[in-house]
Order: sequence, then structure tokens, then C-alpha cells
Amino acid sequence: MLSNNKNSPSKGNLPLRLVLVLPFVLQIFAAVGLTGYLSLRNGQQAVNDLASRLQREVSDRIDQHLDSYLNTGRHLAEINGGAMDMGLLDPDNPQQLGQFFWKQLQLHNIGYIGFCLQTGDFTGSGRFFDDGRVTVDEVSLKRIRFYA
Repeated sequence: MLSNNKNSPSKGNLPLRLVLVLPFVLQIFAAVGLTGYLSLRNGQQAVNDLASRLQREVSDRIDQHLDSYLNTGRHLAEINGGAMDMGLLDPDNPQQLGQFFWKQLQLHNIGYIGFCLQTGDFTGSGRFFDDGRVTVDEVSLKRIRFYA
């Protein structure tokens, strides 16, 4: 017996509500999923770009500080050599050299600066203490007495 009841779906037919709603729901899920995926990828790319830029900036600053720090010693050696060549510094006057080196330690971020003559006499100044005090060292072979 065939039923002509329009309210009961037959085996091969889909309800009209499902046919109309399902494509819209699938489109919404696809749009939301694609938007989320693209947002995630763009966010990851932005984070990677920012990290790369920060690494370059840190590397550049480290290079700049190293260049400045390493050039300080060479620069001081040139200044001290020039002062000795002009007669402003007397290498045979250890007290004057010690005071001059002490002043250079106050002006520059260095640990120790010194000068040694071929005779073995030495004058230097540096920071050896934790509280930042500066020591001035003078060593002269003329002052050392040898006992037999």
C-alpha cells in the first residue's frame, strides 16, 4: 500500500530543512576555520619576524659595545705614546705615570693600565677590589736590594 502522506519522508528523500541549512552551516564552518588558520599563520610569521629583528638589534648592540670596549685600550695607548713623545709624560717618573693612569681609570671603563721600561721598572694602575678602589703600582729594580 502506498502512502501519500507528505509528512512522512520516504527512504531516498532528504528533508528540505536539512538540504537548505546544511550548505550554510558548512560554509560558516569553512569560513571560520580558514580565517582561524590564516590568523594563526600570520601571527606566527609576525612573531618570527619580530624575534629576528630583535636578534639583529641585540647582535648589532653587542658588536657596537665590543668595538668600543676593544678600541679603548688602543686609543689610550696612542694617547699615552703621544704624551710621552711630546714630553708631557716622563717615563722615568713613576709617580707622575701612576697619577696619570689613575686619572685614565676614572675616565674610562678599563681594568688595568700600565707601562714597563726595558730596565724592568713598571708603573701601573688598576681596579682589583670589589668596592671599586683603584691601586697604583710602582716596581723599580733600583729600589730592590739583593743580598748574597
